[in-house]
Amino acid sequence: MKKIIFSKSSIERKDEYKIITRIYEEDGKKFVEKCAQNAKAVEHVGRMVKISENSPYLMDGVKLVPCTSLAPGRVVFPYIEGVRFDKKIDEHVKQKQWDEVWKDVSLLKDIIFQVEGKAEFKSTPEFERIFGKYPQLEGYEAAASVNLDMVAANIILADSIYVLDYEWNFEFLVPLKFILYRSIFLNGTLNVIPQEKREKLMQIAEITEEGFLLDEDSSRKW
Repeated sequence: MKKIIFSKSSIERKDEYKIITRIYEEDGKKFVEKCAQNAKAVEHVGRMVKISENSPYLMDGVKLVPCTSLAPGRVVFPYIEGVRFDKKIDEHVKQKQWDEVWKDVSLLKDIIFQVEGKAEFKSTPEFERIFGKYPQLEGYEAAASVNLDMVAANIILADSIYVLDYEWNFEFLVPLKFILYRSIFLNGTLNVIPQEKREKLMQIAEITEEGFLLDEDSSRKW
């Protein structure tokens, strides 16, 4: 018998991206299910199966969580038991273990940057429709078909390094430093560390806040 443990509806999104996410238990095993809320979102959900079969990540041990189609607009993933990467970062910051924090940021950077098909970034209408115009990003190292939402909360450390919630994966080029900055920008713990530590963090990430002035709305809503 299926037991629902968690359910979330993404009603704030555009119609073509509106989905329901459920975590459920069945026969002693946990699963994550994503379902389209309407006909427009069926294609968005279905794309996840194809994405899962073509991981762009080249770093040893980094995997996309497998995805299986149950029906049009309905897919399921195994529930991965492990340590959420953001929780690990939170604990290191809380304990002021700064050397460990820098290792965490370096690992996040390596996961994001070690991908196939890298090229020089040139802005496109597709990129600008979601993020806006950022001429300062022209020429940066970029890649297509990578997870835009590579925040630490979407990475599970277990027997391998598993990437979750890779639905925000599109065919246009995205600067890899843009993805890394966004991951840091949306991490509440890293955002409140002391200024002198923040400067070190940005140095390790090889990015500057002035160079990546993200609009908050475009970073949080898709």
